[in-house]
Amino acid sequence: MRNASLTTTSIGSRNVRHPPSAARRAALQLFDAIDRLLDFPESAPDIGRGQREAVMRFGRDGFVLGYRISGQAVIIQRIYHGLQQRD
Repeated sequence: MRNASLTTTSIGSRNVRHPPSAARRAALQLFDAIDRLLDFPESAPDIGRGQREAVMRFGRDGFVLGYRISGQAVIIQRIYHGLQQRD
């Protein structure tokens, strides 16, 4: 992945009922989703004030990637589980 990092602590701590292999698969799919956003940053809808949300399918509920575009950069601001309460 290009100049990016991801902390999976939150994913792992919320997903204790599933095996570690599920967390690894989720992390790999998140990296792939972020790579797609780098190639197609405007592919997800703008939800206001320059914020965008991309939905990543994974299991039953998936994940939502909250991000914004700044020049040539895609800034991932938050990654939510599909059932997680969003602020």
